[in-house]
Amino acid sequence: MRVAFLHPDLGIGGAERLIVDAALGLQKRGHQVHIYTSYHDPDHCFDETRDGTLNVYHIVPPFPRSINGKGHILFAHLRQLHLTLHLLRFPSQFGKKRLAEDYDIFFIDQLSTAIPFLQRFAYRRVVFYGHFPDKLLAEGPFIENAPKAPTLTLKTLYRLPMDWIEDTTTRQADILLFNSKFTARVFKNYMSGLRKTSRVVYPGINTETYDEPLPVSLMSKNPDYIQEGRSLVGDVFSFRPTLVSLNRFEKKKNANLAINAFAEVIKQLDASNQTKPLERLRLVLAGGFDPRLKDNIVTLKSLIDTCEENSLTYRITPLTAIESIKDSEPKFRNLSNTTDEDPDIVFLLNFSRLQRNYLLKSPNTLALLYTPTNEHFGIIPVEGMLSRLPVIACDSGGPTESVLDPVVREDVEEKERTGWLRPPDPNAWADAILTILNMSKAERALLGDRARKRAIEMFGLSAMAESIENALQEAINLGPIGQDTHFYWRLSATEWRDLNKGLFAELCLTSGDDFVASVICDTILTLTSSFQGNANLREYIRLSVVDPHIPVQLYQLLSVFLRMSRPLSIHEPSNLDMICRLILILHYDSHMPASGSLVPYSAPPAELLSTISNSLSLLRLSYDFPTSPFHQLPTSAAELVILLFSCVENLSSLVVSTSQVSFLLSQVHEVLQVIPLGANIRHSLDSFLLALSLLLNEGFRPVEETQVFTNFQLTPRPDANESNLSMDLLTGTLIMNRLVADRALPSGSGTEKIAVANLIAWFRVSSHSLGIFYAHVLLSVLSCLSQTSVELDANLNHLWKSFLIGRCHGSRFLLDTGLITKIS
Repeated sequence: MRVAFLHPDLGIGGAERLIVDAALGLQKRGHQVHIYTSYHDPDHCFDETRDGTLNVYHIVPPFPRSINGKGHILFAHLRQLHLTLHLLRFPSQFGKKRLAEDYDIFFIDQLSTAIPFLQRFAYRRVVFYGHFPDKLLAEGPFIENAPKAPTLTLKTLYRLPMDWIEDTTTRQADILLFNSKFTARVFKNYMSGLRKTSRVVYPGINTETYDEPLPVSLMSKNPDYIQEGRSLVGDVFSFRPTLVSLNRFEKKKNANLAINAFAEVIKQLDASNQTKPLERLRLVLAGGFDPRLKDNIVTLKSLIDTCEENSLTYRITPLTAIESIKDSEPKFRNLSNTTDEDPDIVFLLNFSRLQRNYLLKSPNTLALLYTPTNEHFGIIPVEGMLSRLPVIACDSGGPTESVLDPVVREDVEEKERTGWLRPPDPNAWADAILTILNMSKAERALLGDRARKRAIEMFGLSAMAESIENALQEAINLGPIGQDTHFYWRLSATEWRDLNKGLFAELCLTSGDDFVASVICDTILTLTSSFQGNANLREYIRLSVVDPHIPVQLYQLLSVFLRMSRPLSIHEPSNLDMICRLILILHYDSHMPASGSLVPYSAPPAELLSTISNSLSLLRLSYDFPTSPFHQLPTSAAELVILLFSCVENLSSLVVSTSQVSFLLSQVHEVLQVIPLGANIRHSLDSFLLALSLLLNEGFRPVEETQVFTNFQLTPRPDANESNLSMDLLTGTLIMNRLVADRALPSGSGTEKIAVANLIAWFRVSSHSLGIFYAHVLLSVLSCLSQTSVELDANLNHLWKSFLIGRCHGSRFLLDTGLITKIS
């Protein structure tokens, strides 16, 4: 697949980490991924987006993020519309089509504004990943089920059209994905009409980046490595026991909770007269900081105030991150409690991957604190669990799904604990921190192993990538958008067929029917690849095959279809299923047996066996695709294979090579062993396998019993002693043929008494009249004669074919044409 991601601001944060990891996961699975964004700063982003690992296209918008801190959501919509317009306006590198048409599918998150435009003008499906409804974030901290009094203010009037846009465009996504059960519940409760396919896809963790070994200088407690350690990770390097909190510097992340809980822990340690090693405990607050965002600046100032209120020393690093705002923000000109020594608290603005890994994997890090309340999912606790760290998080939102705490979840035992979920109260958090600080090494190791195992199993990158891949493929399988009534040049199926009649007629005169039929079949299948699952195209194929002016035989379409499906030229299961079912419908509409409809009488035996071989490949392929409600390919492919088997009347008469028979034998063996087949197709394959095996017996000389077995490949083979049998004339005759075969064939081993007993038993349970029963007997004799005699008149073979054709018309056809009298 060619996948385009649209993300508004590709900075450093949980949503951005998900986009990066999802793109990496899809790339590893062989897909082509491009990311389009309205903002990307190489100095403030994840490494993979700037080192060439991912293809990132920064389309600079003409709109600001806000004006004097106002209108954020309005300008966000405008910026994404500008990004969408770029995709719809600029030409592709592959000709004159739009850039958006280079992609098979779009993956959008956070803002849904672009969805209807990409669907309407680029005819592409869209998968939307919901982190949280923006209309709820705009109202301040979200508390689930909290009553809110209706108010009418200037802000609510401003939000009305914004909320309407979000609701309307989100509903138009072809498939909706959510980052947690909590988020899915909130979306469905606060957005009406979300009837699209939706599911939860937890953000994944790229475990490879966390398994990278740290340099020796960062893992050792040898003082000789201090200088080298600081050169690698800067001021966060320390031998002091450390608590870590990773979050963007935003008010909603509530990092003040970590500082206040830390201050309470220090007080309790001082009161208990603990002198070592916890008296030098420190806290590192690390996360994305953007000096353009007022919320980031206000939040950092608030955190500094909290430090000063608790008489805690602190340090901001790197100072270059706040250099651009020193003149406009007096708070940052004179930082009264900052120190160059080892401070109590370190504010790390915009950390690197190595700094993050050091904080999570350092032997000095004792716990991870995750402070947001009602967080939508929260990837940070999963990162801590993956790093074997004890995690403390708030007892609401997404962390309740990732962190196991028996106090909060009744279905969890103490031995399954992976962290602590507590209300956002500094005292409760301080108690949890002290519990962690007092754990033994053995207890920490057991908890760390449990946490890592859960993180890998539930939140691994491969699991997320597979889920997103399945959602993207499912959206593509829905078929193109905007072409539901016209599939090519805005013409209906009938208009398209009529337009081509003149061309077909001219080609037939110059090149012959066979050439034209081949061209038409190839064209049909090429169109199918471009217009997947299109009902109008399906009708065009049907009209092309049944129209007497267009020289396409069903067998030609079948042969080309099976040949092209083998190298995966048509690789979509919905396409394969559509053509399989169309061929079956055309066959049944012809009111002819498979011999004469699907396969003409003149088809060379070797060609027929080659077609059967291709059909077996299709059957095997049908079980390789993931199950989906949008296709039933295993069922339609199995039915097609069964019908093709019925066209092999007598394997022993086929002049085929030993290698071809051996290849077919191995194919059938493999299908029977590997695929969980239904009863009917397994029965047909067993019979075909037996016939093939007989061909290879006795020095590869054909065995005369082959005719009997191939005759029965399509019959249900009910027990002859079963009562109330009701079947058509051919089925009854074939069963009777089998009952008398022991005496009719030279190689038989039965006796006359057995044959007579079989006939009497058959007559007793038959629901047919005496006349029809006589027809069974006569036709069975005819069958036996045609198998055993080489000197009889050739008309017998013609009579046998007439008998086969008569199957679909029933006994009345045979009796009315006088065939029974002629046989007698």
